[in-house]
Amino acid sequence: MTFRSIIPLEIMTFPLHGARLIEASAGTGKTFSIVGLYLRLLLGHGNVKTRYHKPLTVNQILVVTFTEAATAELRERIRLKIHDVRMAFLYNKSNDPLINFFLEELTDHQKIVDILLNAERQMDEAAIYTIHGFCKRMLTQNVFESGIDFSDTNFITDDSCLKFQVISDYWRRNFYSLPQSLLNEIKKIWSSPIDLLNQINNYLTMSQRSIFIEEINFDLLELHKSTLKRIEQLKVLWLKYKDSCLDLIWNSGINKSIYNKNNLPKWFSAISSWSLTETREYNYPHALHRFAQNILIKTTSNSNAPIHFMFSAIEDFLTNPVSNIKTQIVAHAIRHCRILLAKEKNEKQLLSFDDLIIQLSNSVDTQPLLVKKIRTIYPIAMIDEFQDTDPVQYNIFSRIYLNKPECGLFMIGDPKQAIYSFRGADIFTYIKARKEAISHYTMSTNWRSSSEMVMAVNQIFSSAKSPFIYDHYIPFLPVKCSPDAHQRFWLINGDRQPAITCWFEHKAVKKCEYYNTMLDATSSQIKKILTASQQGQANFLCNNKKVPIQASDIAILVRTANEAQIIKEGLEKQAIACVYLSNHNSVFSSTIARDIQYLIKAVLMPENTKVLMASLATNLFSLDLNELSNINSNEILLDKVIDEFKNYRKILIKYGVFPMIRSVMTQRKIAEYLLKQVNGERLLIDLMHISELLQKSNKNLTSNHALLRWLVEKISNAEKGLTCIEEEVQRIESDRNLIKIVTVHKAKGLEYNLVFLPFIFSYRRASEYVYYDEEEKKVILDIECKDNTFQKADKKRLAEDLRLLYVALTRSVYGCFIGVSPIQNLDSSKNKTSVHLSAIGYLLQDGKEGDTDHLAESLKFQVNHNPGLIVLKLPFIDKNVFTTDSSFEEINSKELKRSINQSWSITSYSKLVKQNFSLKRNDFVNDLNVIHIQNELVDLEIKKNKYSIFTFPRGALAGVFFHNLFEKIEFTQSAFSERNISLIKELIESMQLELDWLPIIQDLITTVLSTPLNGKELLLNQKPPNQRLIELEFFLPIEMLSASSFNKIAQHYDSLSFQAGNLNFQTAIGMLKGIIDLVFEHQGKYYLLDWKSTYLGDSSSYYHKQALKDAMVEYRYDFQYQIYSLALHRFLRSRIGNYSYEEYFGGVYYLFVRGMDGQSDHGVFYVKPELEFLEDLDNLIDGFNH
Repeated sequence: MTFRSIIPLEIMTFPLHGARLIEASAGTGKTFSIVGLYLRLLLGHGNVKTRYHKPLTVNQILVVTFTEAATAELRERIRLKIHDVRMAFLYNKSNDPLINFFLEELTDHQKIVDILLNAERQMDEAAIYTIHGFCKRMLTQNVFESGIDFSDTNFITDDSCLKFQVISDYWRRNFYSLPQSLLNEIKKIWSSPIDLLNQINNYLTMSQRSIFIEEINFDLLELHKSTLKRIEQLKVLWLKYKDSCLDLIWNSGINKSIYNKNNLPKWFSAISSWSLTETREYNYPHALHRFAQNILIKTTSNSNAPIHFMFSAIEDFLTNPVSNIKTQIVAHAIRHCRILLAKEKNEKQLLSFDDLIIQLSNSVDTQPLLVKKIRTIYPIAMIDEFQDTDPVQYNIFSRIYLNKPECGLFMIGDPKQAIYSFRGADIFTYIKARKEAISHYTMSTNWRSSSEMVMAVNQIFSSAKSPFIYDHYIPFLPVKCSPDAHQRFWLINGDRQPAITCWFEHKAVKKCEYYNTMLDATSSQIKKILTASQQGQANFLCNNKKVPIQASDIAILVRTANEAQIIKEGLEKQAIACVYLSNHNSVFSSTIARDIQYLIKAVLMPENTKVLMASLATNLFSLDLNELSNINSNEILLDKVIDEFKNYRKILIKYGVFPMIRSVMTQRKIAEYLLKQVNGERLLIDLMHISELLQKSNKNLTSNHALLRWLVEKISNAEKGLTCIEEEVQRIESDRNLIKIVTVHKAKGLEYNLVFLPFIFSYRRASEYVYYDEEEKKVILDIECKDNTFQKADKKRLAEDLRLLYVALTRSVYGCFIGVSPIQNLDSSKNKTSVHLSAIGYLLQDGKEGDTDHLAESLKFQVNHNPGLIVLKLPFIDKNVFTTDSSFEEINSKELKRSINQSWSITSYSKLVKQNFSLKRNDFVNDLNVIHIQNELVDLEIKKNKYSIFTFPRGALAGVFFHNLFEKIEFTQSAFSERNISLIKELIESMQLELDWLPIIQDLITTVLSTPLNGKELLLNQKPPNQRLIELEFFLPIEMLSASSFNKIAQHYDSLSFQAGNLNFQTAIGMLKGIIDLVFEHQGKYYLLDWKSTYLGDSSSYYHKQALKDAMVEYRYDFQYQIYSLALHRFLRSRIGNYSYEEYFGGVYYLFVRGMDGQSDHGVFYVKPELEFLEDLDNLIDGFNH
């Protein structure tokens, strides 16, 4: 099969339209390229053929990725790059090659600066989402177009409990009425509903298009009877022909060392005894397989093998499953539990993440209006990690963007790193998209690894004819090294080390022996590296700069949690500090969770001695048997402990569970005790984590007893193995300078200087008969487990293992260690190994079966063609415990040798004025931003339909409301615009007010923004974002600011300060901070503005000039604008060349918004302090003239 030619990606000439696929191999700078394309779309960069037809804003460029962490990182990378480009265009220089391209090709620098400044300010609105976030947003914001109402729907992040409920219900309905003998057989397969759920969990929420299950008749009783009958027939056959068959075997040429006088009678006796028993279950003797016809022939060295139809019957019995009961139940359970789960969600009005994707997919299939709306909102979509897309997700984006040349769909990923099939990701979806894209680009330079590492990985994957199995669709294209990659390598004792080291164990070993051998080799090599590092003899060399190797530079990659546990325990025995970074266990599975449960129960019932003693006996309190016995038998001691727990109960009731647990920890020195234990840090982290979760959950529960029930339920769910939400996953221990143990799946997208792959030759054959049918174009789960299906399923398994291997090998920057050894298992034969069934063995042997010598030759071939790879015998196993270099100087904290200046502090206008006099009005509390604001609004008696701005609630919360209102709305848009209405409604709802206030607020906004502040042309609704600076925070250093000195200056220059009298506050030394509500530019001058919600009367006539001056004096706003004016004066002086106060400083506006009428100057206070005043005030706080 042929495809369009693959084009090397050039960011600056990539066509920004059409459906295009970008293949980004490991380390080639995928995120860098996404950011570059994003900038081009913002700036309208390119020629007629390559640019999008108009510049876009950040809320028009859709970027979709698959995790919250990736979304946050991408958003931050884009924001930082936008800022860097803006700075480059301001100063017309940059050291970044990408930015220099823009500087050379875009000539209108001021226009670019304006575009990027606006983009920076709007980054919170950027359309960068997870796939689930995107689907939820589209469905909830386009109810009319999608045809789905979500007003009463609850979104859930974890549906595992719901699934368990459904499976339990299915178990009861279908199994409880069965005969005991059949139920026993079912329980041999699944001991409980949770075991059945674990097997079919992945198939319960996938779309019907994602997986196909063949129909099977479901009659368990009939199947049970036929199975028992089949077993009974075999028993009868054995009893009838056993004697003649025994003679036949004796007289044959079978291997008599196996079928000898000891074994044969014993095996015959076991089978005969089984044949005489009543058939009630499916068990049969293990010895039965010795008499299968194919085994007898295989064990006979000549042609005189024992042949009998009974032996053929045994072979048939063993070859085909004794019973199809498992396949029948699995098929039936998947189909029916899907229906039950959907019904349960529908009744409870719940939607999970997977449901969101399916709902949107269904909607884009049937609702053309929705498709058009999405395309209008987001004309460009970039899908990151596209190789992890499943068929349903691809259906969404292909429906919206495919064959729409006026739009753009950029699918960015690497099929060689498609490793998440267990999440539903489907490499065949990528293959389909590759066919449908109009062009295919590739990124071919590895910027991560050393040149030797790049070439070594290239050679390993180039050795096989089909390195990724589906070579027509996923070819391996060797990548190039970065220009300075040859300057990266690492040294031990001055010797340059190879990129890849293979430890080769020539003989075939069992899996457990392979694990132990490679664990010892890994720990010994790590000890060697760290010891050399302590002596200054282990370094990385990068661009001629030496960097000592640290423990944190080393990562050990594994496939499973079991492998991680083996590594962790092995390293800890050698005193090598390490941390496992891929833990997904619930914190409630920790042993300390039960201890906390017993503690809370005892705190709630301290008078119950039995409950109290149960808590004291836990590991949390670390009491031995003698101490427990003394407490239990000594009434005085017991009463003392009861009183202690009663005190804990008071803390629990008054402050909550977290302070209670902290009190217990302090009183009983629990942290100190736990940290002395081997696993103490883990337990302490779990203790604090559970305490936080309990405190958080307690807010939504009615009582502390309900909290205890919540904890018990969480522990029960964890013990059942149900998945947990992200915040309940165990937190990692401190990873400070520790060896990292990571699963390959978790390591994807990361890089490590040194990587160990000790167990990479281990593999597991396909456990599920899932394969892709190319004719049907769908993934099929073969419940019946046919032989030909297994080959297809294992091919699919091996293909994913190869992609996992690619991810593992490409994580390393400098060096990688691989454990090489053929493993003995059921797939091995006498002369052949099963190495070719592992991913690394498949590449080394080009998929061919072979013996250990074949493997040795394959390794020799790699060494001869790969200068960065060497093969060594296992390293010397150092059993000594690793010790850190004791010659390091002991670290002690420095002692403070001088007194701390207690007078230095950070103060503010609010704090200084608060010292002056007691407040007269509640409104003043808000305007001064006093920390202890009122909790309730001023009581208002609003008669029906008497809503006006003068009856709008007063006080702290109302003041916050108006400040937030003018901070968030867009001045240049109407108060009746969709965007502004949405913001106003949110603010009204946050204040828990009726929406009847909406038109009042809209009228206020219209009035305030359309009032000519200078009586002429100065209108705020004419000020776009690039002429406004909202919430300008400042810190002014104060050498000394005394009230008497300030009063003297202020009353000399400002008539309002003279009228207000003296301020009385303690002398301030330190920093003076504040936040200016708004700074705006008008005709080249800069003004500061402060919003005031102060209530002065029930009409605008109460807000005349003199009334405003009186309010300014009463609340000492004069002091506020004087400080703020100085801050703005300093700011402008530092930013504007040849700054002149008269030329650039416009003045101060205080807008009393309730009183503005849009016609007169009511509600508008204006002043411009004298320059001499600001200069004297500047000198005063700098320590002069005080």
